[in-house]
Formats: sequence, structure tokens, C-alpha cells
Amino acid sequence: MGTAFQKMDFLTEDLGDSKEVKRTLDDILYHRKLKANQAAKLMKVAAERFYKYCNQNSANNNFPLFLLPVFTKTIGPELLMYTAHECGYAIFKKPLPDTGLKDKIREGLRASRETTEALAAYWDAIEDGKVTYAEARRSKKEILEAVEALLGILAIQEEEYQRGKS
Repeated sequence: MGTAFQKMDFLTEDLGDSKEVKRTLDDILYHRKLKANQAAKLMKVAAERFYKYCNQNSANNNFPLFLLPVFTKTIGPELLMYTAHECGYAIFKKPLPDTGLKDKIREGLRASRETTEALAAYWDAIEDGKVTYAEARRSKKEILEAVEALLGILAIQEEEYQRGKS
């Protein structure tokens, strides 16, 4: 009979998921040109602790959920977006309320640019018939950014509709 304090055993698939989250965290830091100790300082956590969150050889020390809002506000939204995507959701930054026409046009152009970049990354990944890990990661990132931008202009449109309705 087990107790509530039993040591949890990790399944092989859990280790793979843990490594993928850690790899994603590492990729985010790399693209933001941050070292783990710099990220730790920004987030006000101990550097040695943050190194453990990034260490792919350690399944026990995963990035804690309670730090996700801190990471999002200080480093960026990528980890939040990755987590949402893995759960079957998409997250986008809401546009500022009552933006002017120029800002709305700018958001539309950004959505167009992001969509073009996503399609280019997708084409680069599939054109030779063999998708590498790096191509898959880049393509996924670009596609998620395009979806975020498109959802942003959808939110602007919905806001305009609601405003005109009242």
C-alpha cells in the first residue's frame, strides 16, 4: 500500500515531454540572446535553480507553473504560447482598446507579413521532402506568430462590431 509521500516514477513519455519543454525554454532564451543567469536575474529567481529548469538531463526540475506569468512579463510570451499550443489552444496578445485607424492598418499589415513569413518557412521545410528538426521548429514558430497576428485583427474587428452595435 502506497503513501502520499511516495517518490513519483517518471514514464518514458513524461521524460520526452519534460525534455521538449526544457528545449523550448532553451530555444526562447537563445533567440532572445539571454543566458540562463540573465533570465534568472530578470525573473528574480536563483540562477542555479533556473539552470535546473533548462537542464534537459534532469526530469525532476521542471519549470514551475507559478513562474509562467513572471516569465511572460519579463522575458516574453513564447513559453505561454508553447504551453497553450501543447494543450490545443492559441493565445494572442489583445490589441490596445480604441486604437486609431493607423494602428488598425498597421496590425493588418503585420498579420499579412507574419502570414507570408509562415508560408515561406513552411515551404522551406517541405520543399525537399525531408523536414529537419530546425525547419520544423522555425516553421511552427512562424505559423504560431501568424495565427496570433490574425487573431489580433479578428479581435479588432470584433471590437469595432460591438462598438457599432451599441
